[in-house]
Amino acid sequence: MHELAREIGWRRRHFAARFHEHVGLPPKALARLLRFRRLSGRTLRDYLAARLPDGGGVLG
Repeated sequence: MHELAREIGWRRRHFAARFHEHVGLPPKALARLLRFRRLSGRTLRDYLAARLPDGGGVLG
């Protein structure tokens, strides 16, 4: 986030406010949500792969 704000010439606070206005979440909250979704997806894939007869090949 810092690098992007710097690239476009905005202060970090201004960037965060505009980001929140357009995306609906502050940048940090979106980053946390995306990390959680990525982790939960991996966890579910690992869980299913360990239990499926074909070793989880259907999960891609």
